Amino acid sequence: MAEMHICDPLWYENTSTPLHEAAWRGLKDEVQWLLDKFDHSTYHRGLHGWTPLHSASYGGHIEILQLLIHQYGIDPNEDTCDVPPDQPDNSNNTALLYSAMGGHSDLVEFFIERNCNTSQINCVSASLSLLACQSGELALVHKLESLNLFSPDSTDIYGSGIMYYSSMSNNVELFKYLLNRYQLSIDVKDRYASRTPLHIASWFASSSVVEYIVSIQGIQFPAGIVYSKLMAQSDAPVIEIINRTRIKTNIDFIKQNERVKMFSSLLKKASTCPNFDINATTNDGRSLLHWASDSGSTLLVKALEEYNINCTLTNDGMSPVHYAAWSGSTSALSYIISQYNLNANDTDTDGYTPLVYSCRSVILTSLISMV
Repeated sequence: MAEMHICDPLWYENTSTPLHEAAWRGLKDEVQWLLDKFDHSTYHRGLHGWTPLHSASYGGHIEILQLLIHQYGIDPNEDTCDVPPDQPDNSNNTALLYSAMGGHSDLVEFFIERNCNTSQINCVSASLSLLACQSGELALVHKLESLNLFSPDSTDIYGSGIMYYSSMSNNVELFKYLLNRYQLSIDVKDRYASRTPLHIASWFASSSVVEYIVSIQGIQFPAGIVYSKLMAQSDAPVIEIINRTRIKTNIDFIKQNERVKMFSSLLKKASTCPNFDINATTNDGRSLLHWASDSGSTLLVKALEEYNINCTLTNDGMSPVHYAAWSGSTSALSYIISQYNLNANDTDTDGYTPLVYSCRSVILTSLISMV
């Protein structure tokens, strides 16, 4: 049996049948047995429209793809199968796009050789080129370039291009390559919130990319970078499924520790800038402590304390206790209540207590700590 990655970001959301699970984990004998036992009518769309092809592609198992395509007639050049490889899931991602997202160059080439749709874009208009950059695999980018399938001008619906997507990984060599090869601006801003690649690299704890950008720009970088690090409740890319439904991301503890170190470093640099205000708020009224509480990370909260953060600031009546309760983190919630002597029964402007936000987070342990 292959090792099960129980923290994988897509594991609980999409492995809805034994066949999906076996394909994801690369268990060829189990896939063979399931298809023989239940016939290939079992080959159906699971949660979020995932098929075993999506599972095998995301897991990077070419032998499973070969089994499904060759032995069971699931061929993109034939019109005889129920679920061809170009069948997208609910997020409009195909098996080819998931292969690129995972950085699996051999799988990407496998699908391309079988005339799969290389122009497919997902629900946020992310293309094959963008997802290849997101994977952080320079070899995959080179492969697409050699096939004349790499588009350096590709952008998603937010105006985010290849520099943004390469910032999601921590491969600084890929970032440097794209920057120099295509003569791109390191300060390019998207249409969504005028975010730069530095915001994105900070968001996803791509420390090597952050260090490289800061080394070029010097100490004068936007103070919003500090907020950007706090806004990410996790450090792996979030995969949007459809509308506002999101798949929960991987909890990587090594990455979280790196995140705290990088946040502390950014905060230290920002504190030396003129007019630095640790208690400044974003346009929607949230302070750094609000964001830290919302992240559920006690370490991030503690990182702010040496700068005399104001713990009494509220946003529409929401205190750090409300945000910590919403995060579902019992450790952050308990720490904030005890450390800052805040009232767990205070209401916001809508009359909601932290207990209500615990219910919203659907975290039972948080509820227990509130009652």
